[in-house]
Amino acid sequence: MEHLLLTNNKLINDEHYKSDVLIVGINVHRWIHTSNLIKKNYYNFIEWMGLASKKFPNLKFVYKHHSNNKKDMREEKILNGSRINIISEKKVSSSFDHYGSYYYLKNSKIVFSFASTMILEARCLNKEAYFVDPKFQNSGYFGQLEYLKNIRIDSFESIEKIISRKNNFNEIVNNTFCISSKDTTEKIFNFLQKF
Repeated sequence: MEHLLLTNNKLINDEHYKSDVLIVGINVHRWIHTSNLIKKNYYNFIEWMGLASKKFPNLKFVYKHHSNNKKDMREEKILNGSRINIISEKKVSSSFDHYGSYYYLKNSKIVFSFASTMILEARCLNKEAYFVDPKFQNSGYFGQLEYLKNIRIDSFESIEKIISRKNNFNEIVNNTFCISSKDTTEKIFNFLQKF
């Protein structure tokens, strides 16, 4: 995968994938019923993203769901009237279909998610990316993971501040989360050969 992301500039630079604010989905129907608190906070997150899209009308908001996402009537109702372009089907017309989310990620400026690990991958690409964790109550995903605290945000006001400064953020130091993706497969292979 790193080979495709690092070398395929034709798809990476496609206008179709560009966004100012990318919202990365999770497999909602697998996790949302874990607790009532997770369900409540997930829909708070969705509401905040809809509000942000209205507050910043000059920015392009894209919500990239997994291609296996199931219709969620509550989510649709919350986002009705928002300015978010919701994408859940595979949009890439090539053998790279299963990398579609990564093309959106590479072409975004700011990334938010309720709990997708793509936030960490976005950080590795030097993107401003955050887990949206209302009131820091999402212990089902973040319990015991204190090192993620500085990339979790807990309020709509924090989202507004981040989007307002979209062109004025400092370069992110990613050593906490990742190493360069160049030659990742080779590094893993060499590590496993030791055993």
